Amino acid sequence: RMLHQHEARAVVGVWDEIVEDERGLFVRGRIADWSAEARYAQALSRAGALDGLSIGFRTGKARRDGRLRVLSGIELWE
Repeated sequence: RMLHQHEARAVVGVWDEIVEDERGLFVRGRIADWSAEARYAQALSRAGALDGLSIGFRTGKARRDGRLRVLSGIELWE
C-alpha cells in the first residue's frame, strides 16, 4: 500500500516495483486519483512539494556499525 502520511485510510497509490540493489531499497509506484487524499498527494508531487519517502516497517533483525543502525531483517507495513 502507498499511504499518505502513514494513514491506513489514505491509500493514495500502488507500488509497481520494490527491489533491493547495491545502494539499498529501490521503489517505483504510481499515485492515483481515486480519492481526495490521492489527488492531494498527486498535486503535491507534481508541484515538487514532496521530496522524500518514508516506509513504515517493523525491525526484525538489526545491528550497530558505529553510529549506523544496519537493518538486515524487516517487516514492511507499507
